[in-house]
Amino acid sequence: MCVPQGNPPQYTFHPWIHTVGQTEIRKLDGVNTVNNSTLILSSISIQDTGRYTCTVDNGVPGPDRQVGQTGYKDVDVQGLPVLDKIELPFAGEPNNSANIEIRFYSSPPIQSVQFINQSDSSKLINTSNNVIYMQPSNISMMFYEKRVTRLGHVAVLHFRNLTDTDFGNYTLQLSNDQGTVTMPFYLIVSGNLFHKISLSLSLSLSLSLSLSLSLYIYIYIYIYIYIYIYIYIYIYIYIYIYIYIYIYVYKHIGLRQDLITTGPWAVIRCCKNIYFGYFWSIKSRECLASCCF
Repeated sequence: MCVPQGNPPQYTFHPWIHTVGQTEIRKLDGVNTVNNSTLILSSISIQDTGRYTCTVDNGVPGPDRQVGQTGYKDVDVQGLPVLDKIELPFAGEPNNSANIEIRFYSSPPIQSVQFINQSDSSKLINTSNNVIYMQPSNISMMFYEKRVTRLGHVAVLHFRNLTDTDFGNYTLQLSNDQGTVTMPFYLIVSGNLFHKISLSLSLSLSLSLSLSLSLYIYIYIYIYIYIYIYIYIYIYIYIYIYIYIYIYVYKHIGLRQDLITTGPWAVIRCCKNIYFGYFWSIKSRECLASCCF
C-alpha cells in the first residue's frame, strides 16, 4: 500500500513499477482511493519477486525538486528451487578429471544438495575420487518475458579421475522448505557421438512415437473417409445416369418390345456406352437406335 502525506492532500497516483535489479519488468495499476494506492497480486509465483515502486504527486515539487515522489516495497516470493537451463549430456574422458556444474536459484535458502547414481540408486558422498560442493553463482531467469540475473548457486560434482564405472545416469536432487525438485542427467565419454544421439533419442522417444502414431492415424482416417465418399458419389452418379437414360428413352423415344418386358436393367446394359461417352456421340446414337423401335 502506498500512503502519501502532503499539502495539498490531492494526489495523483501513477502505475506501480515492478523491477528486478536494473530491469523494469512491468507496470501495474493499483486500486486507488483519495488517500492511498493498493497493489494487489494474485496467484503469485517466483516471477513476482522484485521491487515494486509507487509514484505519487500533488503538483508541488519536493525537496529534491521532483513533483513525483516515490516509495518502494521489496517482495521475495518463496517456492521450489528453480534450475537453470543446461546442455546435456555432460562428457568426460577416462583417467581425467571432470566437473558437473548445475546452476539453480532458491528462495527460501537451499537445505540439501544431493547427487544420486541411478545405476544403484546410491547417494554420492565426498570420497578420494569425487567431491560435492556448492558455491554462489549468478543465474539467468525469465520474469514475464524479461531476462534478469539473480544471485543463485551452482552445485558441483567433481571427479578427480574418471573410471568406466563413473559414466552413466545421475540425478541431482535439490530441497528447501517448499519441497524437492530433481533433474536427471548423463555423463558420457567425450566424442561418443553415437551415445549422445542415443541419449537424445531416449529422452524424446515416447513423445515422438506418440506424435507419429497420432499423425499416421489421422492420415489413415482421412484417406479412408475420402475414398469412402468418392466411391459413394461415384456409385450414386452411375446409378443416377443409368436411371435417367432408361426414363428418357422410355418416355421420349420408345423401347424395343423385348426390352419393355425384360425391364430397365436390360436398357441399362444395352445403353451402357452412353455413360462412357458424350450423350450425343455416334456410339450413343447407335446405342439408342439399337434399344429403340
